[in-house]
Amino acid sequence: MAPLRLRWILPMLALVLVLGGCDEAPRRAEQTPVGTPDLRLRLDSEQIGPSRTDVIITAVNVGTADVLIVIAAEIPANAGADRTRGPTGNPKVIGPAGSEVGGGADVPKVFEWEPERLRAGANLRWEIALRCNDLQPVKVVARMTSTTVGSVVESPFDPMTMEREVTCLPPHRPG
Repeated sequence: MAPLRLRWILPMLALVLVLGGCDEAPRRAEQTPVGTPDLRLRLDSEQIGPSRTDVIITAVNVGTADVLIVIAAEIPANAGADRTRGPTGNPKVIGPAGSEVGGGADVPKVFEWEPERLRAGANLRWEIALRCNDLQPVKVVARMTSTTVGSVVESPFDPMTMEREVTCLPPHRPG
């Protein structure tokens, strides 16, 4: 009689141990600390020619965690953009009323790119070919914010901003 009971008890005990171990795996994963983001935001400019300066925004992740970011750049009404470039394509250009405007519109503009994953140890680059409409300096503000995409949440961080005053070379006079 005892060997018959052992035949039932041992498989049941094994099943309980296996199911109990499966239940613990998600708990251990939840307790595993996610790396902390250590980010840098750079805003550089490069004079290309008369009335034209490239503004370069670089996001660098020197931390151990991937992050989901949104990059935006604000430029005033006395400047426009001939062309833009980024890892996720062209940005939306939003005017003061919240509607989309052209990159060369004579209103303050916000260039906002689609969310992008910035992997640990990597960097990403965005560019705006800035066209100055007059000889006044142009104040460019770059902003990097944490975001979620659907239900995907990576290591959140506090928003970062950088400012730079950009001047364009004066246009060539004909003749």
